[in-house]
Amino acid sequence: MTREDHGDSSVKSLVEDLCRRSGAVDKEDLSMLAKMHGICEHLAQAINPNARRTDSLRNEATSLASALEVLILGDAADPDEVLRSALERVAIIAKTIGITWNPNRECDEGVPAANDGLQEMNDNEVAAKLDQIFDGPAKADNPPTPEDTPAPTAEAILASTVTPASASATSAGGNGAGTSSTSEPVQPPYQSEPLIVKESDAEFVQGFLEEAGEHLEAIESALLEVEQDPTDAEKINTLFRPFHTIKGMAGFLNLRDINCFTHEVETLLDQGRKGQRRVTPGLIDVVFDAVDILKVQIASIASWIVAPQGDTIPQPNITEMIAHLRDIIAGRIEPEGRMPAAGGADRKVGENLVDQGVVPQEIVDFAVQRQEQTGADRKVGEILTEMGAATAKQVSQAIRAQVVPKGDAPPRVAGPPKTGQTAGVGDLSVRIETAKLDGLVDMVGELVIAQTLVGSHPLVGTDPRLTKDVGQVGKIVRDVQEVAMSMRMVPIGPTFQKMARLVRDVSRKAGKEVQLIISGEETELDKNVIQQIGDPLVHMVRNAVDHGIEPSAVRREAGKPEIGQVHLSAFHQGGNIIIEIRDDGKGLDPVALRAKAIEKGLIRPDDELTEQQTFGLIFAPGFSMAKEVTDISGRGVGMDVVKRNIEQLRGRVDITSTKGEGSVFSIRLPLTLAIIDGMLVRVGTERFIIQTTTVEQSLRPRRNEITTVQNRGEVLNVRGQLVPLIQLGAMFGLSGHIDPCEAMVVIAQCDDGRLGLIVEELIGQQQVVIKSLGERFRELKGISGAAILGDGRVGLILETSGLQVLHSQWRTPALSAPSNPKVSVTTKSDHSTFQTTSFPE
Repeated sequence: MTREDHGDSSVKSLVEDLCRRSGAVDKEDLSMLAKMHGICEHLAQAINPNARRTDSLRNEATSLASALEVLILGDAADPDEVLRSALERVAIIAKTIGITWNPNRECDEGVPAANDGLQEMNDNEVAAKLDQIFDGPAKADNPPTPEDTPAPTAEAILASTVTPASASATSAGGNGAGTSSTSEPVQPPYQSEPLIVKESDAEFVQGFLEEAGEHLEAIESALLEVEQDPTDAEKINTLFRPFHTIKGMAGFLNLRDINCFTHEVETLLDQGRKGQRRVTPGLIDVVFDAVDILKVQIASIASWIVAPQGDTIPQPNITEMIAHLRDIIAGRIEPEGRMPAAGGADRKVGENLVDQGVVPQEIVDFAVQRQEQTGADRKVGEILTEMGAATAKQVSQAIRAQVVPKGDAPPRVAGPPKTGQTAGVGDLSVRIETAKLDGLVDMVGELVIAQTLVGSHPLVGTDPRLTKDVGQVGKIVRDVQEVAMSMRMVPIGPTFQKMARLVRDVSRKAGKEVQLIISGEETELDKNVIQQIGDPLVHMVRNAVDHGIEPSAVRREAGKPEIGQVHLSAFHQGGNIIIEIRDDGKGLDPVALRAKAIEKGLIRPDDELTEQQTFGLIFAPGFSMAKEVTDISGRGVGMDVVKRNIEQLRGRVDITSTKGEGSVFSIRLPLTLAIIDGMLVRVGTERFIIQTTTVEQSLRPRRNEITTVQNRGEVLNVRGQLVPLIQLGAMFGLSGHIDPCEAMVVIAQCDDGRLGLIVEELIGQQQVVIKSLGERFRELKGISGAAILGDGRVGLILETSGLQVLHSQWRTPALSAPSNPKVSVTTKSDHSTFQTTSFPE
């Protein structure tokens, strides 16, 4: 193969110079990296499009340029690995044109000196190149003349099949520099290439998927802020940067569809930040659609990585979407309505399958209901395939037939509060697999148990030196435990920010104006809780917008502001995390709820329910107050899923509402699912654990401080406040009535105030590892779990708010919930139920 196969002699000169510089490059030498990036762009421009292996050489040059961009921007998770891979690509490029170069050689060995005819980049040109990479693609304010037209960038070559030679010939032939943009030839349709991930790149692709997900979250947050102030150049720059980073990483990994698609979006945003285009609501919609398409592309790769099927990775067809973006960029159309749908979003897959005669409507309805019950992560197409109702090929054809229709301009939606610049995702950190982190926490839990067993050994109390050593080990174990637990704690902010996009989309579909106000984003929660709280939050926020907030006209007639508000907040309270969803909508109507429940046969007309029990009806399966079923809500499965998921996290949902003023849904969750500090107490022969975060004090009361109240039992006067006393032994069937003055009373916090727990002995304080009681005991109130104690016994962990409910039922069984088994609002109050809570040793 001769060097002319790929172009003129400049190709070989460029490759030789690239090899020479690669031998001396360092990951922190921005000047050298910028020079190599410039060589890659010139190389892509100089390649003869009619030569053999043109696409292969151009793709390698493009991937190398993208890798260099990642290094320059500092976005590489492992710069050494990225540099090593980049040098391997240099060797491939050299081999393609007949040059043998080894990335492990010294810089000048086997490589000719730089070609004298190639102009060296001076310091100003290097600085300009770095600015271009940091700022994105540079656009000249005035059309360039043929003489000073720069070589097209690698990204431009990827995005267009128009050759530089033909473009220059056209310009030189007399079209002139003053040719308007409207006379530009329309680019040929974009053609996707089969996506094949090499085994050597699989680890890089996995890292890319994780980082891309974080960048997409940052993009959505930045988009919502830009929507509020589209003239703020700094916010547009903040929005621009993640797209630029994703493009660079995708180019480095040769993910061509993602690289080209993000390049077009980046070009569109670049016009906005440079004042060449107004940032309109239509433009914001287009970028939001682009984010959804990117999510589909990334999800397709992630699914293939987990379970590879075939050699190529299926990707959505983005030809129409890229054409749509190019038309907007060229000014041929205005960014209005919606973009063509991605070949992976299944919002209308069911409709297409019905229209094609593949499945009946009833089967699609069942699949949609199954999706809502199991969470939005499962696709309707996947469910239909698993059921055998449709083949994967039929679902794929239905996906490709999708088109999201254009709509009228939706109402203005307010976004999140201004909380400063969007958080970056390039913080210094080390990525750890979730399985490894969970394993570490589990081992720390076992270490805590082992340390407790050693500390309770009889010999410890007899040997002062041994006692001191065990105490020192206990301190170290506690420090290790705190570090391990802190590794599991993550802020809830990113989860809240996802709700901002949800509020925006749902309010537009419902034709309402809604503002989301977020507070407490810095509140930290166990990562496992964060992962599982997402779906319940989606259902509750969506209901607040769809069912709670009224249309603007109705609000105006009621004397309310036309823009409704949904407040999403998180804060600590008594060892728990409280997440509140508060709206200023129409509130819940107890009378209407009761009538609907009677209509559905959930309760009897003569059943007496408290207000809280009435509000709790909305968690019953199939219960819905919606007058019609829409694609947003109305099937009566959302809140049932919420209740089930929250209870699996050992949490609960409380509701307060005032008709005409709004509602507050409070999700109460434990701070962690692993290890807690507890006060160990004895009642009869059993051991119980009370979380120390809920304990205020312990005392032995005097006789004159105790009063008996009808239907409430004994109450204790604590500094002028009456605290109900709970006879744990009698309530759980472990012992008879215990005289509080002859025992100890632990004052603990609960939802509605404080409780006094009567115990026979305070054993001490220790850390315990929480263990689940299993499915059989999941519905028990007052018990949140169990723990293995230092002597090998099992202690039950008390949950004070549940104890308050049990105490109320035990003292006044007539006020308990109706016995109708269709609604489980409160726990049955017979003694046998309480006795089942005794845990065997």
